[in-house]
Amino acid sequence: MSKATFRVTLLAEVCLATCFAQQITSFDAPGAANTFAVAINADGQIAGFYTDTAGNTHSFLRQVNGGINSFDVAGSTGTTAMAINDSDAVVGYYTDASNVSHGFLRDSSGGITSIDVPGATGTSATCVNRAGTIAGDYTDSAFNSHGFEEDAAGHITLFDPPGSSSTSVIGISNAGHIVGYYFDSASVVHGFLRGIGGDITSFDVPGATATFALAVNSVGHVAGYYTDSTGGGTHGFFWRKSGDVDTFDVPGSVLTLAVSDNSVDDVLGSYADTAFVAHGFVRDQSGNFTSFDPTGSIQTLALSINSDDWITGSYTDIAGAVHGYLRQ
Repeated sequence: MSKATFRVTLLAEVCLATCFAQQITSFDAPGAANTFAVAINADGQIAGFYTDTAGNTHSFLRQVNGGINSFDVAGSTGTTAMAINDSDAVVGYYTDASNVSHGFLRDSSGGITSIDVPGATGTSATCVNRAGTIAGDYTDSAFNSHGFEEDAAGHITLFDPPGSSSTSVIGISNAGHIVGYYFDSASVVHGFLRGIGGDITSFDVPGATATFALAVNSVGHVAGYYTDSTGGGTHGFFWRKSGDVDTFDVPGSVLTLAVSDNSVDDVLGSYADTAFVAHGFVRDQSGNFTSFDPTGSIQTLALSINSDDWITGSYTDIAGAVHGYLRQ
């Protein structure tokens, strides 16, 4: 094989790893100064939030045909969508005139219901699954954070991993697993998985100084990131219910953050290269990486992936404006 043929072949292989079947669509909510897309469902609908030119925060739902519906909780000073399920229900949190945060559920018809844990000084709904089960966290009068689950009938269950002084709930699977992380009394961060029956498993990536569990699929496999003892090392991980864990870094990265996984164990996240420029990545179940950026991006944040490998997130352009995107 000649050097020229080898070079063409190599370029083709690189393109297959980074360019194949990528269609990236940029979008902005109407009237937005900055658009933050945060979650995608099985149909490809996207939920997120945006800031207007006055700096106020509003939420949006983007339909598969590209139409965008903006919404706010009545009486709120800011509305932030955090997640969407396969029935088009969106959850998040809003602040009232007294700067108190409340969770909310926006149903498929556009009706909005507030969510407050009894006795809480602040409530945030962070995730929702296909069955309509909502999970999130709340703050008590001592400003400590705890987890909660609300079923479709409105019954609320409170929980904390054993030994937690502060609990953050991040994701829920369609089967009902809940993941997040917590601080212990020594301020060390651990990941946790709350099972379908309510049992809680705490875990740490071997060698980690902090473990952040951010997503879980219906099998109970968890994606997230951890820091090591080097003082700056941040790496991705994929943890299985058996206790087996894959740790990984995107080749050429100085920082790897895994934030989402899907039903076929593909893992999504962002990484920083040696120039500290952020890019999106997908790691498939075989451990292969695909890197991507929307056109015009100088920093790319990837946040959510569905089972068809449709991806959403946000990117910053050269003027400093933030836009949402859909990668198909």
